[in-house]
Amino acid sequence: MEYGENVDKVREKLMQLFAEDPRILQAPEANKPFVGLETLADSSVNLAIRVWVKTEDYWAVHYQMQQRIYDLFNREGINIPFPQTVIHIEK
Repeated sequence: MEYGENVDKVREKLMQLFAEDPRILQAPEANKPFVGLETLADSSVNLAIRVWVKTEDYWAVHYQMQQRIYDLFNREGINIPFPQTVIHIEK
């Protein structure tokens, strides 16, 4: 996500999204969904997102959740940055 975004808001929205999908396992405690701040990168704040599912649901959840997260970010106005390079030309 972009620098300046509210990490707690993003975490809350993602956790709500995970709670809506019955394929995402919610227990035991050690395997509950997790969203944590992973890296303060050059152009973005990267989150670590971990959810647990049954083996047979893995790929379907993986691809569908990517789409649902993208849609969530668009709907909530959460910006996804892209790398930018500034070039200075001296005469």
